[in-house]
Amino acid sequence: MPSTLAFVAIGWSNTTAGPFQLPIPLDSYGMQGCFMRQSTDVLGQPVTLTGPSSATYALLIPNSGMLVGRHLYLQAWAVAQGINTANIIVSNGLDWHVGY
Repeated sequence: MPSTLAFVAIGWSNTTAGPFQLPIPLDSYGMQGCFMRQSTDVLGQPVTLTGPSSATYALLIPNSGMLVGRHLYLQAWAVAQGINTANIIVSNGLDWHVGY
């Protein structure tokens, strides 16, 4: 994590974001080599800084049988001065499988 300004985006899909097929290259937004890898149903979830270059994110998941077997897709975003013209980088995508 290159700065203290970072957050997580959460989505229900890793195949489409609205009418668009994923992953979406972010080169045209000044983020060369970066891709949006999930829908962005929830944006701007704060992370907890754990050190000079690391952070964690925790999400409370309700104890509901309706969620068993579902997937949540996450991707972190961080300010990264001078890395690209947007000064923002994204992580690889994560796939959280809920349940057993």
